[in-house]
Amino acid sequence: MSRKKILIYSIILITIFLFGLFLYNWIIPKHVDNTVYIRVNKGESLDTVLSKLDKEGIEFSLFFTKLFYKVFPKQINAGDYYFKENFNLIKLSNILKKGFFNGIKITIPEGFRYKEIKERLYRKGLINKEKFEKLFKDKKFINSLGIKSETLEGYLFPETYYFVKENSEKEIIKRMYNLLLEKLKANNLLSEIENSKYNLQEILTIASLVEWEAKIDDERKKIAQVFIKRLEIYKPLESCASIEYALNKHKKKLFKRDLEVESPYNTYKNFGLPPTPINNPGIKSINAVINPADTDYLYFVSKNDGTHVFNESYDKHLEAKRKYQSW
Repeated sequence: MSRKKILIYSIILITIFLFGLFLYNWIIPKHVDNTVYIRVNKGESLDTVLSKLDKEGIEFSLFFTKLFYKVFPKQINAGDYYFKENFNLIKLSNILKKGFFNGIKITIPEGFRYKEIKERLYRKGLINKEKFEKLFKDKKFINSLGIKSETLEGYLFPETYYFVKENSEKEIIKRMYNLLLEKLKANNLLSEIENSKYNLQEILTIASLVEWEAKIDDERKKIAQVFIKRLEIYKPLESCASIEYALNKHKKKLFKRDLEVESPYNTYKNFGLPPTPINNPGIKSINAVINPADTDYLYFVSKNDGTHVFNESYDKHLEAKRKYQSW
């Protein structure tokens, strides 16, 4: 066979091979067995998006995908993306361009308790109450997530989500917990937690107290410092938030008899932290615990307008209580 023919055949084979790769990577759909979900955050790169798809079992060639985006430049917009049907790279790029928010929208505010999250999800038709409640204390399931706690309280990150009715109760919980880890990582807090004297469970517990007590952002770090300072000198935390959790109801006004409730969550009668977080705190309260204010405050009392009076001495604290509170 002449060199000319060899060259022609080689070019044909290479062309067929490249065309095959083109078809495989750009046009032939990727198979989707179950609903695939990924969240694309603002500013995330194509590499990150492909990595998220890869974790869900959807593999795209990084080389050919980047080549595709060079030939057909398209924007990648933030959004919650559900893929229920087979899709190829062309379809994927069109979806990512739209900023696709699919599913049932639900917003979980900072400080919501597990039972409040349960009610909100139930009203949206997304969960079975009994199944969701059972998972709250399911030690096997909790441990499978890598959570070291008696309950899931504190680990369901408050955010706006887009769920679909096909999502199971476990999938919803996993999404919310994974977002907590993502937010901690995005705010460079995971490394700070590793170097902290407190573990994640303890930080979330303190943060949940801060979340309940703080009404304005400027006070979060001061309140966190008060709780941390009291822990360090082995002084009861005396958080009204923990009393409400122990009573399992919200009260506009607490009375002295309420402070006598028998519960491990009663931080007036028990030293140290409650057994678990008392709600699901947002990133601001978590950051406040990891980076508290530099103060010597040991007390704070509500002024009934969303702000607090902070004091170092007990006598001044009592004066503030007489001025602003009456049991």
